[in-house]
Amino acid sequence: MEVVQYETQLKDVKYSETLVLSENEIKIASFWSHLLCTATTNQKFDPLFVMENIIPRFDRTFNYLIEPQDSWKHGKDVAAFYNVAQNVIVIRSDVYEGAQNGSYIDVITVAHEVVHCIQSIILRFIRIFECAEFKKELSKIKAEQIQEHEFQTDSIMRLLFSPEEITKGRTQEEVLDEYVLKPVLSLLCILIKNVGKQFLNLLKEENAKSPALNKNFLEAV
Repeated sequence: MEVVQYETQLKDVKYSETLVLSENEIKIASFWSHLLCTATTNQKFDPLFVMENIIPRFDRTFNYLIEPQDSWKHGKDVAAFYNVAQNVIVIRSDVYEGAQNGSYIDVITVAHEVVHCIQSIILRFIRIFECAEFKKELSKIKAEQIQEHEFQTDSIMRLLFSPEEITKGRTQEEVLDEYVLKPVLSLLCILIKNVGKQFLNLLKEENAKSPALNKNFLEAV
């Protein structure tokens, strides 16, 4: 299963599967995430807006819940969490209200869980399209190594808030080549390969259904 970001469940997790990105791949993920998440907010990353308006456009199974502070049952140290299995972000009401009012710590708390959701979407995207170049990113890890995944989450979050760091030290041509052309071309190649595989499998199925006809055809030739 995917890595469980729900902190109160970590003690029960023995092995999990997560997304492990290199430093450059983190920047690519951040580049596209920022592009999609800030298209209607004047290039400003607003985690509440992303949670309430952007993610639901791309993922209809996603949901978020605001639970009252006085009935919060997830511990004092847990202000919010992303439940991978249910694809839902759960936020304590006082934290949600604080983020609405611009409280820095509350905005960061919500942003962290939003990025967890984005990571989950990326992981599902990779699985669906069987991205060969990203196979190495799907790795089974021990629960105690989950801190590395959390560090990656914070790295993406930091880049979403400071997008200038994504392209720092690169020319416009390098950004276009590294973050746009290469990923898009790789995806197109993957799609073409998958279509080719499906076509070959279809031919094999048809050949298996009519071996006698194929034999007669070959003899006639």
